Amino acid sequence: MEETILSLTGDGKCVQIRGERGENGWRFRREGGGWHGDLSDVLRSLDPSCLAMRPVEAHPMFSRPIWQWLKSASAEGRRIDWEAWERLLKRDNPVFRAASLIRDARRMVLISGAGLSVDSGLKDFRSPSGWWRNIDPRTVATVEALEFRYDLFHEFYSERIRQLKDVVPHRGYAILAEWERRGVLACVCTQNVDRLHHLAGSRNVYELHGTIREFRCHACGAPAAEEAFLEKRKCRCGGKLRPNVVLFGESLPSEAWNRSLNAIREADLVLVIGTSLQVAPVNQLPFLTRGKLVLINAEETGYEDRFDVFVKGRALDSLMAIEEQLS
Repeated sequence: MEETILSLTGDGKCVQIRGERGENGWRFRREGGGWHGDLSDVLRSLDPSCLAMRPVEAHPMFSRPIWQWLKSASAEGRRIDWEAWERLLKRDNPVFRAASLIRDARRMVLISGAGLSVDSGLKDFRSPSGWWRNIDPRTVATVEALEFRYDLFHEFYSERIRQLKDVVPHRGYAILAEWERRGVLACVCTQNVDRLHHLAGSRNVYELHGTIREFRCHACGAPAAEEAFLEKRKCRCGGKLRPNVVLFGESLPSEAWNRSLNAIREADLVLVIGTSLQVAPVNQLPFLTRGKLVLINAEETGYEDRFDVFVKGRALDSLMAIEEQLS
């Protein structure tokens, strides 16, 4: 679906640059023109008279290349209404405002959800187009299914495990790990069970919903190998094997929960990425902080008015845009 990247008006005419995000990233075009892989190419193709037009709309993810285009034009002696551009690209830009809060934070904590893993190729279960539309999790991700419908339970989780085989963390995960190394991010409290945070290099990760990378016996709790689970073997005690995830109706791991709770209470900024905030009790964690709140999500959740900044967009795009502002 095409989106407006930049819209300008003046002298009875309108100039627009449109963008479209595909599987291989973004592409851009001036309205009525051909596609380009680099936004800067499209910006440079605009007639210099466009700089005298009034900026009406700018996509928050692309404020930096637009700003660089303006600086280049200014160096060539073009007159630019910097007040109008600064309002659009900075003061009214949620990406810029999120970056400003992150830059000023002394102790930031992240809460991450399934939407963060979408750009690594994992299905987002709770988005309008997610996998949960095709299967009711209450029928498979439950203790009842494990005990009484094990074939269905096993098929469901085996498919999820196979899906992870070729999945690697995307650039957004690397940015978060780098923020931890720089002392910007204190810890990660994640609903995700895929361990992509760990693979990207994050160290302080609290897994609120467990992990699908480890396995145990449901009866005696003895650890088991992934191969044993996939082959549907039983434990030595005769019990059924399961991933070490939190099923619907089970309690969250107390250590991960308590550490997350303490970190959020001590935070001056809580960053929430890729979660619809529909699953209790994790959906209450952001609102236990006395610090600022930033939400990044591809869709609105209904909680936007409780956050200081809401960035509507894919996690990867948003993190890359924020990192550009920070650097």
